[in-house]
Amino acid sequence: MSDSPELPPAEPHAPAGRMNPAQLLVGLVALTLAACGVALIVLVDMPTEKAVMVAGFVGAAVGWAGNVVAYYFGSSAGSAAKDAQLSQTVRGMFR
Repeated sequence: MSDSPELPPAEPHAPAGRMNPAQLLVGLVALTLAACGVALIVLVDMPTEKAVMVAGFVGAAVGWAGNVVAYYFGSSAGSAAKDAQLSQTVRGMFR
């Protein structure tokens, strides 16, 4: 038995170059909602009061989609992979 502290298990993540199916689903839903919102504004003739409200919702959906894409496919995904690798390295040092 070792005197070293027990480390919590690392968070599961997809191997490098492969995406988690949940990430893919969330990304596709976000982009689909944003695209449908833009199409709604462009293709549907509506009163100005409703158009302003819809434009606000579409802007929020486009922003959300951008955040989802940036997080899952940008530097945050790389940071999560780096953290998992560091966790495995530290865990190996205490065995």
